[in-house]
Amino acid sequence: AHHHEVFRRRLLLCQGERAGAEAAIMTPPLRRFIDRCYEVADQGDFIEGLTLVNLVLEGMAYPLYSYEQRYWRPVDPYLAQLIRGAYVDETRHVNYGAHLVRGLLAQDPTRRARVRGLCREARDALAEIFQYYIRSFVSLFDAVARRHQDVFAGAEFAPGRLIADTPYE
Repeated sequence: AHHHEVFRRRLLLCQGERAGAEAAIMTPPLRRFIDRCYEVADQGDFIEGLTLVNLVLEGMAYPLYSYEQRYWRPVDPYLAQLIRGAYVDETRHVNYGAHLVRGLLAQDPTRRARVRGLCREARDALAEIFQYYIRSFVSLFDAVARRHQDVFAGAEFAPGRLIADTPYE
């Protein structure tokens, strides 16, 4: 909730009170995944819901935050700091969630098998989310960085590896 509040405030600051700004960020595959998380939670399956949101979704998000903070640092240091804060929080959430789920499933092989199946389902959903993300955003990020090479000269794709020296492929 805190991340949502902070990033929403930043989005509105940058774009004004434009209707539908949040909907533009929520890609269709991500929306389907979030809906599935709500469905599992509404069934009262705590461990399964925790696994989907805390381990799978946040586990996917925090490595992306690591990249995005490096990407935005030269252009918008404040946004990069917000993303860094989310990265730190998500890392902690995933580690805590893994510990909690591991303990809750240790003595329940039936439920552990059900959670494992849910994770396979989530993996397929995340593959779709990543494919959409790559098609929609990564090529845009790359084009912007190449067009404004002076601004992104120090931006890193990975620690110690500049975006400018990294082929899009």
